[in-house]
Formats: sequence, C-alpha cells, structure tokens
Amino acid sequence: MKTGGRLLIRTRDTCLWKSNTPGVRITIADTGHGMNQAVRERIFEPFYTTKGINGTGLGLWISSGIVSKHHGILQVRSSQAKNGGTVFSLFLPQEFKSM
Repeated sequence: MKTGGRLLIRTRDTCLWKSNTPGVRITIADTGHGMNQAVRERIFEPFYTTKGINGTGLGLWISSGIVSKHHGILQVRSSQAKNGGTVFSLFLPQEFKSM
C-alpha cells in the first residue's frame, strides 16, 4: 500500500464446511489498490513477481507449498474497485496426518 491504507490480521478457530475438518483460519486483508485477474491467476507461480528487481517471485510459491504439505488451504481474493483491496485466507487443519 504505497499510498497508505489499512492492514487487518485476524485469526479464529473454525471448521471447513465441506469436510467439517477443525482448524484455524488466518486472514490478512488490506485496503490497497488490489490485483487484476491476470495477476491473481499467476501469483502462486514460481518466479512470478510484480515488484521488478525488488522481488524474486518465490514468496507465495514457497508459502503455498508449505501450506499444501500441511493439508491446508491458501486462497486470495482481490478487487480493484474504489474501496477494494486484497484478502489472503489461510486455513490450517488442527491435526496433521501424514500419508
């Protein structure tokens, strides 16, 4: 949020509604300018960055891999509307069962 804004971080105990899996949800939301659909579709790809020479494009790719290995879910939604912004939602199950 180059021009300022608001960043909200929330946590809560929850269950996935489809499987009733208990866990924790961490939500990080901002009031920034948001991302267009083309960016949203690629942000979890390795080496994809919107930060030019200041980014490696590995952060979200590595994060999504870690979440996946723990049977979690990492999702994003974003809007470029006037009062838009971006929300990342991370669900981690209460118990990790190895395969």
